[in-house]
Formats: sequence, C-alpha cells, structure tokens
Amino acid sequence: NSSLFQTLQVGYYRHKGLQQGFYISTELGYRHFFGNVFADATLGGGYLRLISDLPRYEPAGEGYRKTTAAFGKFMPTIGLGLGYRIGEVSLFTRYEAFGEMPLNYQGAPVLPHSALHVGARFQPSGK
Repeated sequence: NSSLFQTLQVGYYRHKGLQQGFYISTELGYRHFFGNVFADATLGGGYLRLISDLPRYEPAGEGYRKTTAAFGKFMPTIGLGLGYRIGEVSLFTRYEAFGEMPLNYQGAPVLPHSALHVGARFQPSGK
C-alpha cells in the first residue's frame, strides 16, 4: 500500500524579463495508495544554473563592477501530490516549492518559487 522512491529531474524555466534557469535535482519520496488513488510527499535538492536577463553587478573596491550573467545556486525542493493509477498509467497533480540558495538579500537566506504540475506518467510493471 506504500512505497519509497527516488526521482531525478532535469528541467528549465523562464521568468520573462528576469531570468531563466536550468536545473538537475533529486528527491526522496513516500507514496501511499488508497486503492488506485495515491498521495505522495517528496524532499530533495539539486543544482540550479541561472542566467540573468538583467545586468548583474558585484562589489569592487569602493564601487561596483559588471559581472557574468550566469551563476549557480543550491535548489532545495519539497512537494505534495495526488494521483490516480489506471494500469501502467498514472494521472497526477503535484504542488512543488523550490528555492534559490544562498540569497543574502536583506537577510533572507532563500528566494522561494512554486510550481503546479499536472500530467501523466507511464510506469511499466516489469512483467
């Protein structure tokens, strides 16, 4: 009625006018079945490579100097999902929160983001 699982995700997102991000992450999860209905929870982390659409500056002596548009961050993740299994296909919806760390802006350690996933996944039975 339940299982532990691990994921590997490779993805991309774009925040128009601000930045785009490429990421690779892994999550450990727990899934519990109620007949064909399931609920799951995940916790993980990964690497987020950001490319800023805006100029970036860093402190240099008594002023600032322009720096590269691309930089990397740690990406913590947490997610909750619901789904329905139909044979080897599962229909699901999932809410995921992820962050950019370190942020170090006005004392905040992380910049949070969230995403809602709706989809289908094929899981062969291995027979």
